[in-house]
Amino acid sequence: MNITRDVIIDLLPAYQSGEASADTRALIDEMAARDPDIARLVASAGNERTDVMPQNIPLPPNLERDIVNRTRAVLRRRSWTLALAIVLTVLPMTFTFGGGGITFLLMRDEPGSRLLWLGAAWFWFDYVRQMWRLHSKLPA
Repeated sequence: MNITRDVIIDLLPAYQSGEASADTRALIDEMAARDPDIARLVASAGNERTDVMPQNIPLPPNLERDIVNRTRAVLRRRSWTLALAIVLTVLPMTFTFGGGGITFLLMRDEPGSRLLWLGAAWFWFDYVRQMWRLHSKLPA
């Protein structure tokens, strides 16, 4: 099997991280001894690796508690939004047919029901937007 420069370049990350087997390390060392370009790649990859590695990042002491509190607030808001959307959707539908027209049981005029429908539409929109935001942040 003919081992090309591309194969060596593909093996460099495992070599630099120390996860490569002894045979792979020996192969890369042998190719670096024969080819100055590969030797330069091995040396530059080693320099880049140490420069790029992040240091330990200190986390705030109350990070978990803050995440739980924010999650509870989001879920509470979503629950209230859904409840209001359902109520404002159902409320205008409480009507009866009689006297040659529609009589709203809880509201006697039709423009008021339009305001309820508008409120319901807003809460349904807000609920769908919240659900979309929650699902877009979840890992696939």
